[in-house]
Parts: sequence; structure tokens; C-alpha cells
Amino acid sequence: LFWPRLAALWTALPLVLTRLLPQTEFGTYKQVWLVVTTGYFMLQLGLSQSLYYFVPRKDGRELLVQQGIAAFVRFFPERQGPTEVMRAAVGRALRA
Repeated sequence: LFWPRLAALWTALPLVLTRLLPQTEFGTYKQVWLVVTTGYFMLQLGLSQSLYYFVPRKDGRELLVQQGIAAFVRFFPERQGPTEVMRAAVGRALRA
């Protein structure tokens, strides 16, 4: 229920801002947005993809599961993380 709302907000925000802001301010908003998103992807320097190469296969799998559980609990605090399902999914994805 969280992600569809976020997607709707993400889609509706520029539409609302186009009507609320004057043309020059909306242009400034779009330019800032372009610079921020470009900088976000360029400053990573491919680090997020290269981390998977350096994660040890055996120990890294449990680390990925724990990170997934932490993210799950962060977004759904009233529920317990599906540990076994995540372990199975990571095992299938990282077959060696």
C-alpha cells in the first residue's frame, strides 16, 4: 500500500507544480531536479553495482538477507521479516 501511494505522489507532483508555480519557478525546479538526479547517479561511480562483485559468496548471502529484513522491518514495523523466504530468494538468485 505504501509503494502505490508513493508512485502516485511521484507522478502527480510535477503535474500539480506546473499549475501552482509560475513558469520561471517551475523551470528552475526542473533544472535543479535535473542537476540533482544527474549528480546522484554520477557520484555513485558505479559503486552500487560493483559491491556485488566484492561481497563474499557464502558470507554475503546472509548479509543480503539481513539487509532485506532490515528494510522490510523499516517499512512494515508491525510485521516480522520473512527470513526463510528471503534466504530462499537470495539462494536462487545467487546460485553458484
